[in-house]
Amino acid sequence: MFIKLDYRGFGKSTGKRSQKAIKRDLQLVHNKVKDQTTEDRIILYGRSLGTGIAFYLASKNNPKQLVLETPYYSILDVAKSRFPVFPVKRLLIIQFPTFKYLPKINNSVTILHGTDDSLVPYSSGKKLDELALKNVNFVTIKDGGHNNLIEFKEYHKAIKSIL
Repeated sequence: MFIKLDYRGFGKSTGKRSQKAIKRDLQLVHNKVKDQTTEDRIILYGRSLGTGIAFYLASKNNPKQLVLETPYYSILDVAKSRFPVFPVKRLLIIQFPTFKYLPKINNSVTILHGTDDSLVPYSSGKKLDELALKNVNFVTIKDGGHNNLIEFKEYHKAIKSIL
């Protein structure tokens, strides 16, 4: 079973955006999936902004695997690198400090990040690898950008080994 959804306030989803509401929504979806299968068959996948939510969900549950494409150390980290002159900490509504969730995840985590990512800097994702957790496999995709990792052999090799 594959489930793709738009987070509250994103895409085709309606509702007021808040970190608390998004967490609650995704836990409800996760619970529905657990009603139909066991957690040892669940692979959570997050991409870009969705990696923070996937990190959180994996830290509160016990999926078999967590796969993250173009993740960030924290949204604050990315915002500071993109807008260094603005007081971004005070402006951010949703923060998802992924670096706090990662150590709480016991199962296998695969991180895929391109060196030429212009939206989420490679350095932000690499900070997650520098936490030096044994269950984390950080896959560097040389020359990979934010939206084209699927075009690289390293990406397909990593996904194939997970599945």
